[in-house]
Amino acid sequence: MGQSQTSSRRRSDADHHPKSLEAQAPPQVVNLLQRRLSGTSSQNNVDKEAFQTYFSNPVEGFGKLFYEHVNRQNHPTDTGEGDSAEIDVEVTKTDFIHTAKKLLSLSSSRSEQIKLYCSIYSAGEEKLNEQASQQLIEAAFKMNMASSGYMCNITEDSHANVLAKIATKLSTCKDMNAISNFIQNNCPELLTGMHNWVLMLLNGEADPGALIPIIDTRIVGSNLSYPLAWLISCCVPATYTVESTLKSTVDDGKYQTLGRC
Repeated sequence: MGQSQTSSRRRSDADHHPKSLEAQAPPQVVNLLQRRLSGTSSQNNVDKEAFQTYFSNPVEGFGKLFYEHVNRQNHPTDTGEGDSAEIDVEVTKTDFIHTAKKLLSLSSSRSEQIKLYCSIYSAGEEKLNEQASQQLIEAAFKMNMASSGYMCNITEDSHANVLAKIATKLSTCKDMNAISNFIQNNCPELLTGMHNWVLMLLNGEADPGALIPIIDTRIVGSNLSYPLAWLISCCVPATYTVESTLKSTVDDGKYQTLGRC
């Protein structure tokens, strides 16, 4: 191996072994790494099991998809098989910091926000198939509820059908640009609640164990199911939703605000 190749490899290795994690990430992200994501893993790697468990509340499987996304973003393959090719590399703490910093900067860029979360569920492909679309929409609904302090499982076929309609539409979009355009033009807040919950997880502010379970299938005093009310709030101007109060039995009959997704 030539000297230039050796130097290049050393530079590449150095990129994954920073002198100071604190210098690269907000304190809350470093704290999350140290307290929740290190586990029994090596000094430089994120503990895979701890990572997947932490990010899978309240959406089972999201932690695995998110871990694979972090891997793809930081260890792109050149196999010619696309971003979805299997990557046999562990996620380092530096990898996680790079992805966390990007996520924390996305609140002002709706298009990039949409593409990132769609990419997590598409496994890096340029479009969503119907199954991935369905999983994305269900996750977005559950994370939106979680970001407001509630846990709502999708148990009725009528609930699933409401979410399936929007999922089917996303699966017909030809690429990520088309998906982003459709969401921004028709339901701009569709993934906002998902992003809010992920930010809460990154900042160590989320407490999945404290989520209040919603027992009623429909909002009390209304014929709206929770998924349908959520989709409406994603589509109509915030003026019509942020000040609304709907009585619910999930918290001793107190009035709860139906927040925008």
